[in-house]
Amino acid sequence: MFGRAGGLYVYLSYGLHACANVVTGAEGEGAAVLIRAIEPIEGVAAMRARRGEGRPLADGPGKLCQALGIRLSDDGIDLTVPGSSIRIVDDGTPPPDDPLIGPRIGVSKAVDTQWRWRAAAPT
Repeated sequence: MFGRAGGLYVYLSYGLHACANVVTGAEGEGAAVLIRAIEPIEGVAAMRARRGEGRPLADGPGKLCQALGIRLSDDGIDLTVPGSSIRIVDDGTPPPDDPLIGPRIGVSKAVDTQWRWRAAAPT
């Protein structure tokens, strides 16, 4: 999390589940965004093979990493390099004009801090 912006920071949550963060700050700063969930549009068969049939695919950070096959060994991958095994790309979809914002959950400090952003479900 203290590496170069655009890097992948992978860690174990509760010693069990890999969680993925995108490093966002300057080197040494310790700033990142936890990727909590995705709505898959392709590769669903591979995700089902990793997660199992009848189970939610990627609606939590641990499930997301399992569905995408992200492992601890992926820590440090540069997400901005074309051809990288894991990348963030611009698909042309603009960010939501009005993202849903809410408080953090599962924490005991700064519980009222509005640090959860998400796009509303399509209508």
